[in-house]
Amino acid sequence: MVPLAPADYHVPDPDSPEHLDYRITKIPFAVLAGGCDGGAAMNRRTFAKNAAGRNTAPFYEVDLAGANHNFFNSEWAYDNDASCAPQDTWSPTQVQDATSRYIVSFFRFHILGGQSVEDTVLHGFPGVRVTTHQPVGRLTSGR
Repeated sequence: MVPLAPADYHVPDPDSPEHLDYRITKIPFAVLAGGCDGGAAMNRRTFAKNAAGRNTAPFYEVDLAGANHNFFNSEWAYDNDASCAPQDTWSPTQVQDATSRYIVSFFRFHILGGQSVEDTVLHGFPGVRVTTHQPVGRLTSGR
């Protein structure tokens, strides 16, 4: 699962039954948000915080440095809500290319087992930073 610029939701008690409906716990997922999209970037952190310590599959927080939600696809209208200076904001093509590259790599890695894209999924690429969270109960080899 790969939410793009996710909307926030508020549940006062993270262990309340209504909150459990929003948890993704058994499949790999990556939350993508633009670094120039103030609200959505914070919402990405909310998703990650809610998943921390509960997920049995890896999950990833993905920051696209110069992106905002206006250009994740070609159908959304521009609303000039970027929180970056114009020279730091990516063009629609840059946003869509980086988003496509990460999403295709994510699914190739997790569904097809494509080892050639492992570095992209786990670490990103220029302009795209990834924070990888290990599943609960998984021991790392220390490599």
